[in-house]
Amino acid sequence: MRAIFREDVEYWASVNSGSQKSGLSRRMVLSLFMKNMSVRAVFWFRLSHFFVSTPVPFVAGYLRRMLIRRFGLDIPPDIEIGGGLYIAHPVGVTVLAERIGKRCTIVGNVTLGKRIGDQGPIIGDDVYIGAGARVLGPILVGDMAKIGANAVVIEDVPKDVTVVGVPAAPVRRTPRKLKM
Repeated sequence: MRAIFREDVEYWASVNSGSQKSGLSRRMVLSLFMKNMSVRAVFWFRLSHFFVSTPVPFVAGYLRRMLIRRFGLDIPPDIEIGGGLYIAHPVGVTVLAERIGKRCTIVGNVTLGKRIGDQGPIIGDDVYIGAGARVLGPILVGDMAKIGANAVVIEDVPKDVTVVGVPAAPVRRTPRKLKM
């Protein structure tokens, strides 16, 4: 648990400072933990995930309810989430995904949920999910995909594609003409 939370904090620090240096000191980790509600929320999720596979799994349920009350973040403790989880604003975030890859960025008021049946989305590595986005149903969001703010995603998103709108559709990139 310690190693994966360290990945979370290192990614959090790199996103906020813009530098890609690794090897944060304990003092820096403690400083980020004390100053940022998001880092604390991810820590409590990681702790609840740890307790799922212990002889006292009821602690995981207690910690999940605490996450909802204290941070407004709803993530079941049994979801597999890779290191480098960055939740910018945990209030209003609901995660019912099957699996989330490494270095995923989730901004505020996002729902990753079920639409039909019991399956939620599978999110790849290095995915960005904008504020207010909804990713619903048994779909696959490819690596390095970007989901725009308030998009409603109900179909698969290919690797390295940006989607926006309701329902979400890929953005066509056209070269800009510079005025001189």
